[in-house]
Amino acid sequence: MEAGERSSRVRLVVALALFLGLGVAALLVALGGSGGDGEEVAAADPACVERWNDDPAALQIGRHQYGSHGYTSLEVVRLSEDGTAEAEGGEGVCTLVFPAQALDPEPPAAALAYLQGSWVPLSALPTVSEIRLAELQSDAFTATNATMDAEGRITAEDASDS
Repeated sequence: MEAGERSSRVRLVVALALFLGLGVAALLVALGGSGGDGEEVAAADPACVERWNDDPAALQIGRHQYGSHGYTSLEVVRLSEDGTAEAEGGEGVCTLVFPAQALDPEPPAAALAYLQGSWVPLSALPTVSEIRLAELQSDAFTATNATMDAEGRITAEDASDS
C-alpha cells in the first residue's frame, strides 16, 4: 500500500468517525433532551395527555407524526389561546410540540393545540408565525416531557427521569 493511499484511508476513517460521533450526539439530544442545562422540565399535564389518548382522531394524527415524521418525544405544554406565549398556572390550551432543529417541512406537524373540541395544527392560528413554530420546536428539545408510540398514544415521562 502506498503512502498516499494509506493517508487517504486514514482521512476517510477519521471523517467517518467524526460523522458517526455527530450522529450519536444528535440522537442523544433528540432522545434525552430534557433538562440538559440543569433546568427543571415541567411535567406533562395529565389532562392533556388523557384528552389526546381518548381521541381516535388524535391517535390517527399521532400515528402520522410517529411514522411519517419520526417523532417519538414531545413537549406537552399549555399555551395562551393565541399560541404566542406559555400560559401561567395550569391555564391555557393543551398543546403538543414536537422537537426539531428546524421547522418541520410540513408546518402543521410542528405543534397541535386542543381548540374548540378538537386537535388542530398550531400553524392554523393567524397569530402563530413559522418563526414562532420553529422556536417552539427548537425549545422542545430541552423540554420534552412525554413520548409517543407507534399507535400515536402519548405517555408522560416521570419527572424524576428528567
